[in-house]
Amino acid sequence: KNSIVRYLVYIFRSFLFLGKTGPDYIHCSNEETSFPVLFYKFLTGTKVILDIYDSLPDRIEANVVIRYFCSLVARISLMYCDLIIVCDDRRLMAIDEKYRKNCLVIENSPDVTASFKLNDLPIGDIKIGLIGNLTIRRGVDVVLEALAKSEGVKLVIAGPIDEYSLGKISNNEAVEYHGILDADQAMELLVSCDASFSFYEPTTKNHIFASPSKIFDAMSVGRYVIVNTEAKVSQFVLSNKIGYSCSYYDSDKLAEIFVTLKLNRVNLTDFAYRSISNFNNSYSWKIMAKKLVSRYELL
Repeated sequence: KNSIVRYLVYIFRSFLFLGKTGPDYIHCSNEETSFPVLFYKFLTGTKVILDIYDSLPDRIEANVVIRYFCSLVARISLMYCDLIIVCDDRRLMAIDEKYRKNCLVIENSPDVTASFKLNDLPIGDIKIGLIGNLTIRRGVDVVLEALAKSEGVKLVIAGPIDEYSLGKISNNEAVEYHGILDADQAMELLVSCDASFSFYEPTTKNHIFASPSKIFDAMSVGRYVIVNTEAKVSQFVLSNKIGYSCSYYDSDKLAEIFVTLKLNRVNLTDFAYRSISNFNNSYSWKIMAKKLVSRYELL
């Protein structure tokens, strides 16, 4: 009930803001934002862009009636928004074919401003970076189990953390928690690691189709990324040879990946060069921003 009231207040304030500013375009994050804004579009003719990164019907875990309503909201948004942005080709294929011609893929790329050198290599223990949200559904149990089976491996964490995960990492000498950092500080911490860890519990479609920014963060600074096989993006990671994949629940295989990282550290400079070049040539924010602006100009 409180969530519904907050949502209605949000819609009211949004309409007040739109009325005052009179924008030419309205860029909306996910369908619950774009749906009410469509009424403003019908009244004013303003172009509405829907940016899907956590699709509403794929995210909601509720009864059949609520899920049907969420699916209806999403379908109406797809029908009437002037442009639909998705974060990768896997998410694009999940959208009904009749709406794909109105879609644009903008990868989850960071706008990197910090300066890094290829010889800024990690030293000492193998370090697994978990930069971003850490929750019970982001692989905390499996990564700690893998750490317990490994020697000379540390988990380096920065970002918000839920109570469950905080309790799990407390008093664990193999874990370093750096709190919440700004973007450049987080990237600098990632450079000190051998790999970035990005697991999503495969219990919702949204998690299966997740396109974590951690992948492109790691590419941009020349570090490996470890993802769970159930996530569709694992195909991208393996085909581009930028990291490793194992089941969300397989701590033995994850521990084996840690051993591989130890063996591969000697080749990390060469990998970093290839990874950074691939990112700069195909996935940098500069490239994504140019694609976005070009499509805006066609609306």
